Amino acid sequence: MKSNKVRVAVVYNLPSETTFSYHKLWPKAFAEHPELETFPINLSDHRYNVRARAYYLKAVWRPDVIVCLHSTYANDLVIPDWLVLLLADMDAKKIFFLTNVYKNMPEKMQFCERIGVDVLAQLGSNEFIASAYQKRLPAVKVVSSHAGGLDETLFYPGPPLDERPIDIGFRGEVEPYYFGHQERSWIMQAVQEAGEQRGLKLDMSMESKDRFDPNGWAGFLRNCRAQLGTEGGTDFFNLDDKVRYRVNAYREDNPSATFEEVFRDTMEPFKEKEWLRCRLITGRVIEAAASQSVLMLYEGHYEGYLTPDIHYIPIALDHRNLSEAFDKLSDSDFCLGLTEASYTLVREKFTFKNLIDEVLGELE
Repeated sequence: MKSNKVRVAVVYNLPSETTFSYHKLWPKAFAEHPELETFPINLSDHRYNVRARAYYLKAVWRPDVIVCLHSTYANDLVIPDWLVLLLADMDAKKIFFLTNVYKNMPEKMQFCERIGVDVLAQLGSNEFIASAYQKRLPAVKVVSSHAGGLDETLFYPGPPLDERPIDIGFRGEVEPYYFGHQERSWIMQAVQEAGEQRGLKLDMSMESKDRFDPNGWAGFLRNCRAQLGTEGGTDFFNLDDKVRYRVNAYREDNPSATFEEVFRDTMEPFKEKEWLRCRLITGRVIEAAASQSVLMLYEGHYEGYLTPDIHYIPIALDHRNLSEAFDKLSDSDFCLGLTEASYTLVREKFTFKNLIDEVLGELE
């Protein structure tokens, strides 16, 4: 008896050593979706012959939809050319989930054209950015989505806040200079210095050696009373990578230049014409909220989802209110209200099933 489930081929790249939770959790979410029948193609899984699976997919399995997840083209395209041609030749609706929209954007747009993408899932909902995609790819439907989401089997509430051994935790990576900011470094350094003076127990790092795998990250969140965070993304979105090229060329000629010097000489003069913020709520923030850790975040828009002093403790960009933020963190009743509000929000808006349904629902 033929299944009424939508048949979805899911193409992704998941090396065993990856620490990015969303790279692991998106394929898992598709596989577990109750209304889908999925055919996974993990480009890094050498237990199977990827070429044989792909030809079986085309000749026998015949999907209704082909999904190329974020990990297929995060920085560089990992789908081999023969598979690009095969996907282009298949009679199925095609969805491409964008990520890292600060790098290789001309090539990512060309990839959409090569395989015949029907739906482009952009990061966030910025209408100016959506219109740029639409102008570049007029035959493609552009929809809003997110890289990070919520897997409730992995990220769930920890013990009461007063029983957690770490006051403030943080993990992250230093942003490239061409983002136009260094917010992760700024917030971590400021809170590290002020928090130590306050006698708080801190566990914060941006060293790659200190990163967790998804299970370790989930456990870390449940051990923290609060998590630092910022909006993700760049202040200089563009489809031609010109800001990245200009910044990188300047740094090659001036390898000892500070961020402030690079910004002054390569971005500030062009800010009026090129400043287009692609700033996002991140998976780290979503996962921390699901763990009912208190969010301590730079003031920002967060795509309209988060409100200061309702979902998070705001920290000013100039750090003038750090003492007040620490006072709020010590107020257990106030923090309980924040964690309940942010927990409810992410469960309503950001489960992977909901994110999948929203994008698949855009197919005609």
